[in-house]
Amino acid sequence: DRDVTGVQTCALPISNTRAWILQERALSPRVLHYGKEQIFWECRSFELSEDGSIHSRGLSGPQRGFGAKLWMLTDSGHNPRTGDARYEDMIRYEWQTLVEAYTKRNLTKPSDKLPAISGLAHRAPAAFRTKYCAGLWESGMRYSLDWVASSPSEPLEDYRAPSWSWAVVDSKVSFTDERSLNEKTPVFAIENVDVELLSEDEYGQIKSASLTVRGHLLSL
Repeated sequence: DRDVTGVQTCALPISNTRAWILQERALSPRVLHYGKEQIFWECRSFELSEDGSIHSRGLSGPQRGFGAKLWMLTDSGHNPRTGDARYEDMIRYEWQTLVEAYTKRNLTKPSDKLPAISGLAHRAPAAFRTKYCAGLWESGMRYSLDWVASSPSEPLEDYRAPSWSWAVVDSKVSFTDERSLNEKTPVFAIENVDVELLSEDEYGQIKSASLTVRGHLLSL
């Protein structure tokens, strides 16, 4: 890719389109990009090119394409005490931002939808890490259920995720801004979430999942 000045950047097409590469790039402390014309170095402090045309300090999430504070998801040293609601809300927002970026990308095998992001789920901070439910976290799930697919998706031939999970569709998804939802009176509450795993990996593929909610019904 090139920027508006015509300078080649390290935002290489393959790194922006393949789903597996998202977590590989995010979890790698240092990355070498082999471009058509030169090699690029990327870490959490610098982005450098062989010809010296790029020299950035303190790259933020949007520049790396993952979310402004994604480092909080992967930095084991940054782990406030459990119960910090503002921190948990921030991390949940960043997770949703990550999912939005992830669902823009392509998978060769549809069954890899959850495994291809499981590495990042594994690295979620302990203070935030509650039960993982098919791509959503039990903590604050009421907000995470409010996702929208950008385009219709064909029914899956093989089970991959429940209908309430973003992982059930093969299109880009977006989440409603949680800050606007916080101002509204909750119309339902999560009673229980059950997930049956396909293996011992709690962040990988699943056999089935169910969600029980409690709320008001309106007569039609």
